Amino acid sequence: MISASHATRVRFTYTSVVSVAVVIAFSRKHSAALRTTVPAEMLAFAESEVARAFDLIATRHPPLVMIEQTFAATPPGAALIDRIKGASIQECEVRVVEFADPPNPQPLDMAGTRRAPRFTTISGIEVDLDGKPATLVNISLVGAQVLSASIIKPKQRLRFTAIDQGRGIRIQSVAAAVAVEIVNGAPRYRAGIEFLNADQAALQQFIDRSKQ
Repeated sequence: MISASHATRVRFTYTSVVSVAVVIAFSRKHSAALRTTVPAEMLAFAESEVARAFDLIATRHPPLVMIEQTFAATPPGAALIDRIKGASIQECEVRVVEFADPPNPQPLDMAGTRRAPRFTTISGIEVDLDGKPATLVNISLVGAQVLSASIIKPKQRLRFTAIDQGRGIRIQSVAAAVAVEIVNGAPRYRAGIEFLNADQAALQQFIDRSKQ
């Protein structure tokens, strides 16, 4: 059944770096305030991505679609709600909501920690996260920021591997912070990785050769 409710205020435990108009949730395990939602279970879309959002809704039949109340009041927002209703997608609930900012917001620490100086890396350096490629943004002796097309979840354990002069540097790590971006219609994950067991000497040599 599809229904549009009056605007309610909800708060998310993930961080999106785009102005979100539509959120599609693929799991039924969320609380009413969505405090347990993680990026792997949902996708966020800007106003320019509404057509792609509807294609995903029509194809995957998610249990919940949330539409930001200001956008819902615009002609494109109202048209999207009408299209979802017209598609007769069973058991898909449409909520018109206000996306609340967190109280006392703090900047997302994308280095995973502030305990050591971080360095912006040369453009185009790739690392390996559990066998999947990621682009290195910056790095320190205790963490790094990466960009990945593959899903990264907060608190996820990862094997971080960098190649330095033909030698692999492998570090057990954890995703300390994750933000979801929509780039050219596709999700991209910006993650702050915290290192757990780095070889400090080898890592320092890699940093010295990789930093701008």
